[in-house]
Amino acid sequence: MSDRAALLYLTYNSEADVPHLGSFIGAAGQDLQVVAIDNASSDGSAEALRDLGLEPHIMQENVGFTAGINEGLSWLSEQDDFDWCVIANPDVRAAQRDWLPSMLDVPETCGVVGARLTRGYEVIGGGCVMDRPRPLVRPVGRPAFGGLVMCDELIGWTRLNQHVGGPKDFTTPREVPWVAFSLVALRLKMVREIGLLDDAYWHFVSDQELCFRAWSYGYAIRFNPVTFLHPGSTCLQYAPPEAESYIRQDLSRWCRVEDEYLRSAAWA
Repeated sequence: MSDRAALLYLTYNSEADVPHLGSFIGAAGQDLQVVAIDNASSDGSAEALRDLGLEPHIMQENVGFTAGINEGLSWLSEQDDFDWCVIANPDVRAAQRDWLPSMLDVPETCGVVGARLTRGYEVIGGGCVMDRPRPLVRPVGRPAFGGLVMCDELIGWTRLNQHVGGPKDFTTPREVPWVAFSLVALRLKMVREIGLLDDAYWHFVSDQELCFRAWSYGYAIRFNPVTFLHPGSTCLQYAPPEAESYIRQDLSRWCRVEDEYLRSAAWA
């Protein structure tokens, strides 16, 4: 019997993205039950989900990516019906058919599976760790909160980096230190053992932290070159003003604790 998977779909003012969910599920290639959570959207996200026959769990306020995902992940980890939880940002689109069986074709030791995310000429895939620290910069090329969020601003020094390059860099399955959770599959057996995302992080870095924690428990982090389109996150365009402060705290916190995670890692 094939692995059973549920899709954890977190929306925040994602009304324009939700209609694409049907084709995303249709291209999965096997059954994929949807657990929809809405982060207190002020647009028609919840109604758009209902139009697809889904009844979302509505949060009372925008609690951020980490707490929103944990809401669904906590429930799924208590179920016996699923082996995997697939997390997908609302703006991610399937770029090939039967993507789910390909993505879950991994060894039993694998607990986290990332994918090949294309954004125009860029490809985002498995994470890496640099030999030497480098500035951590989170440029956001669109207006938000009345300005550009942390555009070209130095947050701190980090050895953790993201591979960005051409398609030739992302054609071979491999083990990596971490993957981005824009599109990821988590083995629920692993989640029950190591716990949920670290809610000390509001939006960024909780994906990296969980990957390093999974590695410390003996689970492999896998990059599978299954292709998805990821033009860019829309959630920050409509985030509340306090989100900027939360995100700064996320990145600053990681810079302070990164050495602790990397000290025993093979990639350090």
